[in-house]
Amino acid sequence: MWLVHDYVVDVLKVRDAAGDRLPRLMYIRTQETEVQQREYRDQFGNFSAFFDRALEEHEDADILRQMFAPGGLHGHALPIWTVEDLENFVASSFWAPSHASPFKAAVGELREKLMAPQQLGLGAEASGPPLLALGSLAQHLPRIARLEAFDPRDHEAAKVSRLRGHLRATYGRVAGGGASKPVTTADLLNIFDVEDRDVRRHGGRIDSVVQGRLEEQCRLMRLDVDVAMADREVAAVLERFRGAAAPFEAAAASFADEAGPLSEREILRAAAGEWRLDPGNAATALANALADAEERFLQATGLSREEMRRLNMHEKVRWRIEECVMRLRGKVAAEMFVLSGAESAPGTAAEGSAEEELQRVWVWRLGEWRWAPPPRDGKTQPGRGGKPREFAVWSDGTSWVLYEERWQPRAGPGGTGAFVGLPRERSAA
Repeated sequence: MWLVHDYVVDVLKVRDAAGDRLPRLMYIRTQETEVQQREYRDQFGNFSAFFDRALEEHEDADILRQMFAPGGLHGHALPIWTVEDLENFVASSFWAPSHASPFKAAVGELREKLMAPQQLGLGAEASGPPLLALGSLAQHLPRIARLEAFDPRDHEAAKVSRLRGHLRATYGRVAGGGASKPVTTADLLNIFDVEDRDVRRHGGRIDSVVQGRLEEQCRLMRLDVDVAMADREVAAVLERFRGAAAPFEAAAASFADEAGPLSEREILRAAAGEWRLDPGNAATALANALADAEERFLQATGLSREEMRRLNMHEKVRWRIEECVMRLRGKVAAEMFVLSGAESAPGTAAEGSAEEELQRVWVWRLGEWRWAPPPRDGKTQPGRGGKPREFAVWSDGTSWVLYEERWQPRAGPGGTGAFVGLPRERSAA
């Protein structure tokens, strides 16, 4: 059977099949013009001879011969058909002896090539020519029907080469040389962020992230993972990230721990309960906490202090400390609505509302702080847990209450809604 379509031999698993069982390929040039014929007519009698010669000199000729049956690669050209051809075709007299044209002669020659000699005259009308329509591929050869394009150079060596290019474009030249400057461990760690979705999904292991992305890319390229891993550069890239996985975990634990003393939530709690909103006390305590975190990281990784300072996570935690201290310096005294009752501050007069009883209290407004950690799925839509919110602290010198300001649609005068302080933390009784 001649299959007039392009496909990939490794998907069909026909590499070890007998030669006669391999499929054949017919390249048909339709609507050929005289301008196109100038390409070959001075040296070759027809397009088929020109195609055979071009195939012999093609760089992938050996690959194509392995993919198709012996002598199963042919080319053929069909000239432009005329109005006379169309009218005879509509009148069902195209094959009648009275009709003759260059197009009919070319189609007849193609028919003889496609049909095996033993099939000619043996019930051709009942069995039909050995052609498979593209619309019938889905029910006969679904694996072929799903393919979109075929490139003869799309073999394993070319795929691995493209995979190397993909890794260089994604992570830089982390292995194999060629980089303008050596890629250090700090450079590898800076590629990822602890809040990345893939990093969270793999439990903070960046080597697992790289491995998972590599396997997905191999799936998209239809490349076996073992073949990709056999390449020196690909294997070296994975090895570099395996070595960087432990320092990344140490950096995340030291500088980006969501429950650690350097997170915004813990800094805010300590500012209200331990440092009494004093920016000087906060700066001193946070500097000591950062020094302790740096020592833990250096002891766990063996990296130099210079490399540590180049880490994005280290830079972010220093910025966070400076911003938090600036917010404490910029605190202002202001009034805030809070719910009356056991959760509100004592010693104030209540104001009635349509739905709830509110009271005004004087507080220290501290600006926006991120109380909850970002979502584990890496998304940051409005309303998710990681969005910063306004916070304030009430204190009478002995006890204190930390409020988070939120919009309450049924609070306020007339029940039209108001921003209300909701208690988050309070001093021990």
